[in-house]
Amino acid sequence: MKKILVILLLIIKDVLLAQYNDFNRVSVLDSNKDYTSSAFFIDASSGNEMVYLFYTQSGQPYEIFLTTNTNRSYTWSEPQKIMTPSIVKEISVLRLNPSKILLAYTSYGIIKFLSTSNNGLSWSQGISLSYHDISRIKLLKLKNDQIGLILFRYSYGTSWAHLITSSNEGQSWSTAELLLNNFNSADLILNNSGDYLLFFSDSTGNKLIFKRSTDLINWTAESEILVSANQIKNIKVAVNSSDKIFLTYLQTFPVYNTDIFYITSEDGGNTWSNPNQLTLFKGNDFAQLISSARNDFAISFHSIRLNQYNQIYFGYLSRNKDINPPPYIYHSYLFPEPTPDQIPTTVRVIADSYYPIKQVTAFVKKNNLNYNLVQLFDNGLNDDSLPNDGIYGGRIPFQIYESDMIYFYVMVKDENGNKFRNKETQVYIPLRNQYIGRNLQNKWLFPITRDGRIGRPSDFNLPWGAHYDSFLTVFSSGFLLSGYNGSKLSFSGLLESRNLNNYVPGIIGVYPSEFHPSVNLYVLESSDPPFGTSWQSYRFAVQNGAPFYDGDNNGIYDPIDKNGNGQWDINEDAPEIIGNITTWCVINDAIFILHQFSGEMGIEVQVSTFNFNSNTNYEDQIFIRYRIINRGTRAEILDSVIFSFYVDPDIEEYQNDYLGCDTILNLGYAYSGFDKGVNNPPAVGVALLQGPPVYIPNETFIDKDNDGKFTSGIDEPLDSAVFKYGNGIPSKIYSGAKNQSITSFFKKLMYAGYPEPYYAEGYRLWQNSIHHDGQMINPCDDSFGSVFGNVNCFDVNNKFLFSGDPYNRIGWINTVPDYDATFLLSTGAFRLEKDVPIDIWGVFVGGRGNDSLHSVVKLKENTQKAIEFYKNLPVVYQNPQIPQLPTEYVLYQNYPNPFNPSTTISWQIPVNGRVTIKLFDILGREIETIVDGYYEAGKHSTLYIANSALSSGVYFYQLKTENYIETKKMILLR
Repeated sequence: MKKILVILLLIIKDVLLAQYNDFNRVSVLDSNKDYTSSAFFIDASSGNEMVYLFYTQSGQPYEIFLTTNTNRSYTWSEPQKIMTPSIVKEISVLRLNPSKILLAYTSYGIIKFLSTSNNGLSWSQGISLSYHDISRIKLLKLKNDQIGLILFRYSYGTSWAHLITSSNEGQSWSTAELLLNNFNSADLILNNSGDYLLFFSDSTGNKLIFKRSTDLINWTAESEILVSANQIKNIKVAVNSSDKIFLTYLQTFPVYNTDIFYITSEDGGNTWSNPNQLTLFKGNDFAQLISSARNDFAISFHSIRLNQYNQIYFGYLSRNKDINPPPYIYHSYLFPEPTPDQIPTTVRVIADSYYPIKQVTAFVKKNNLNYNLVQLFDNGLNDDSLPNDGIYGGRIPFQIYESDMIYFYVMVKDENGNKFRNKETQVYIPLRNQYIGRNLQNKWLFPITRDGRIGRPSDFNLPWGAHYDSFLTVFSSGFLLSGYNGSKLSFSGLLESRNLNNYVPGIIGVYPSEFHPSVNLYVLESSDPPFGTSWQSYRFAVQNGAPFYDGDNNGIYDPIDKNGNGQWDINEDAPEIIGNITTWCVINDAIFILHQFSGEMGIEVQVSTFNFNSNTNYEDQIFIRYRIINRGTRAEILDSVIFSFYVDPDIEEYQNDYLGCDTILNLGYAYSGFDKGVNNPPAVGVALLQGPPVYIPNETFIDKDNDGKFTSGIDEPLDSAVFKYGNGIPSKIYSGAKNQSITSFFKKLMYAGYPEPYYAEGYRLWQNSIHHDGQMINPCDDSFGSVFGNVNCFDVNNKFLFSGDPYNRIGWINTVPDYDATFLLSTGAFRLEKDVPIDIWGVFVGGRGNDSLHSVVKLKENTQKAIEFYKNLPVVYQNPQIPQLPTEYVLYQNYPNPFNPSTTISWQIPVNGRVTIKLFDILGREIETIVDGYYEAGKHSTLYIANSALSSGVYFYQLKTENYIETKKMILLR
């Protein structure tokens, strides 16, 4: 009998447990996206229980969606997009009546309201309220047909909860009344008896406290509900129709995972249950929300349990539990950490799980090869630290070299079959000759860094400012861009001394580590040995868009000494090198730092500099080229674009800068107002050498079809614009256009009543020589300059400030220095089409004469030298070649052969398809895969660097496609 009773009890237990299901991920969400905030309510007014779930999808911009669920099913309706705000921090919703819903969300210190009167079919924008330091908001119903909005605020260690109220469904709101301060987390509800219940954790977060009120003014004494060693955060409370209170909160544990706990009260808050753990996942469960659901409670929460993406989960207290939480990966990394002097050999993973971990697997590849599967162990024998410490390790099954890119992700499985996979990680193995910044030296000492900054190297080990002939002359320099996306004006810039810097190193879409190849400053010297380290490293610059000389005309940068003579020959590839030192870096504007009206235009800028050594004809110049590319992340076409060189000169003393421009030389410059302590201070400036292409009807082309734009084959070109390069790299010719000259020179005053504009239109006005108040400077009535000589001030073009000759004292001349003047030298307007580069050449020039004014004369002479240098760069024409596709498969002999340690392997295929090239030893044993990928029909090549573990000898490399196999012999000589 006793045995039968035990069996019955076990059966009853199993039946009871079987009533629970796992919390369900909201199925209509994209499993590969993040959802940052959510809010829901339950409507049972029609007899059916319907869940209205609102959520935000992160991105640029954010999006707010609505989905519904009826009668506790696991099926959610197709999401309805409500609106697309620029950013959303928090949302809250409230059902006002059977058809009307009010939604509030926070964005940049603003609370905005939306409402619907047809259950979400259409929405209207309500008022906006300005409140700063908002961490959370909550809409709730109050007594007397009022609604409330609680503003949870936090700033500099102090917290407040303010309440604002509305008696007209959110059309207007009262002033804020303080509800609570000096707390960690709080929530307020109105129970069925008409009492307000306020729950909060104290400032330490370790005590959970409760008090009640009937009028939100007079409160009962505080009652301590719970004391915990871990902080009690994100308190959320609900009460159901039976006056049962359900209180949830978050707790963070020493390993930094957060879980959701709850307590309940059956008697209105007088007594409470012991804490219960709602979620068991070893990662982060957070942002929980609760609502009464008849005699039950509905729960939603966010979790990263699905492959590290922020997803939303939903369930009910009576029917859902965290039955099968997956494992979690806290950290995965390569060991030892890659540095220029240290190559990693192991994948390591720190992982944990509610159920015992059964298997940890890493998927690792380098460059474009296939993934390798690596089993990881926690036994102390696989470079995994100590046994059973939660750190798993496994050896990488291939050799890693500097400049390799390693990709890996990890899958963890527990004994119940629950799995967790983290996001793929990219690790670049750094080059030994990585450059962050470099001094360019002749008569200039000219610091440039990998983020395109000139003169202000920040924490780099470079001097502050650019010096000419031992004088500090340029505090900082950069550029400004503005253009139209349709009717919307956007701008971005690198104006360091004006606290405007939208640019970061690297290409758009890559968020690289410090040693990623796209953030490197590549430095090439004319004295570098051909095919040496700098030439090889430059292949990563080419991958990111840098120009190169394609000696074999195959479209691939492959700096190999094909002729084996140790010298560069015309049929071999080479980097672009002009002068003695060439630098190249790429930057992009996908960053927000200070100005909320600036931001991403979707621009990449490739910055190249060229300089010659001292005691040469060009020792007074630093040449610079900006290659500007619209990557199309914001607009397919940016129109009416203006580019400006920005210079903040400081010659001798920053309060003593005088400015001028020369429209013949396309030059903007600065000189010292008087020789303070020095007989002959220099003058410095920047000149435009190659402007953007502009098409002007009846000037650069005959507009035969009268459509206002140049059409090749129809209109008749009268001129051509050209983009020049060095090393015999083919020029780009723009028939029917011309290279634009400078279009304005503007003196921006740092003080003297001319503040920063801080908005796009203001900077655009600067580029047109207009102050942001809309006024142009009148040469006849200028506080900072006068017109001299036999020149009528009314005839002076006021788009070019101080265009006179200060040495001969003719024309419009700067006569009064300002506190700290800067200038813009602008050109445009032009179009930036997606992925079509526009090259702009400039030159920084210095000159030093017998005195400060004579230095201007020498400056202009040296500018003329720079202009002649650019003119003498050859225009290289290249007839377009029609590529001939191969008609047969060929595997070419590697070159050089024998080799040590690198050789080039080439092949051709007549049709598109997958290609593998594998290496075998003399016994036919496979050593490694050299190539594995999909290739288009044509000729291809790859550089193979032999594994350092390979000894001298004969090896075989085999090309294999779907329809062809060929093998050749190679010899490695150590």
